[in-house]
Amino acid sequence: MKFVNKNYPHLGLLNFEGDAVRAYKLPSCHYTIVDDHHEIIAEWDGLDMAEFLEGDITVTTSYNKTFRYTDEHPNAKPTEEKLQAFLDRL
Repeated sequence: MKFVNKNYPHLGLLNFEGDAVRAYKLPSCHYTIVDDHHEIIAEWDGLDMAEFLEGDITVTTSYNKTFRYTDEHPNAKPTEEKLQAFLDRL
């Protein structure tokens, strides 16, 4: 299913010449996770997001590419400052 409401705050969690995995922050600290085809690939609460960032869970794109955040190159990830600002945003 394609994500159509792109007016929410968002951050590319993994970027390889474009966001391969992007998070949109919805009200109440919920996140819609989309791939580079704008397909919804996960819907998370704050605990799920934390588990992804810690490498405890993976995410799989609509075309079956699986990512574990901790396994990816640091240059593909947002800076700690950008990530924290996104997570703290209301």
